[in-house]
Amino acid sequence: PPLNARKNNMKFATISTLRATSQPALVMDDRVRTLPYPDMHAVLAAGAENAARKVSKEALTFDEFSFLSPLKPTTLRDAYAFEQHVKTANKNRGREVPEEWYQFPVFYFTNPNAVFGHEDIIPYPPYTQALDYELEIAVVIGKAGINIKPEAAEQHIFGYTIFNDFSARDEQVRRR
Repeated sequence: PPLNARKNNMKFATISTLRATSQPALVMDDRVRTLPYPDMHAVLAAGAENAARKVSKEALTFDEFSFLSPLKPTTLRDAYAFEQHVKTANKNRGREVPEEWYQFPVFYFTNPNAVFGHEDIIPYPPYTQALDYELEIAVVIGKAGINIKPEAAEQHIFGYTIFNDFSARDEQVRRR
């Protein structure tokens, strides 16, 4: 559930308490301290260090809140970038990895409105008999940019979080 900030290993989260249905917070050891921001997008805009300076003095224990999705993304892209995964997926379809895959990073836009949080119940779509998931790492971009050179990409990363990608495998095969 926490969103790990890249540079200083701070752990940000969005929590629900009796006082607020959605509140950014900072996880510190075995306690959580809220942040005075309306949402995680405001924390991203402030930057990790600036946001952390405004952490509340009041600490919550883990039984006083629930973790939510760390943030509600405005856009969500899923990259097809792990070579062994690409090889296995293509082998399962009786193909070799296309040469183009090595030339250009492949990704697709997915629905940013279908994001769930820690311990949320994931609705099982009625059109599939093969709902599957993959454990993935999400990269959270905190600084906008365009045509970013690979050596400068890290400067745009706010942090990382866990991302479970759910897929209807039977529908994926049927639609290819």
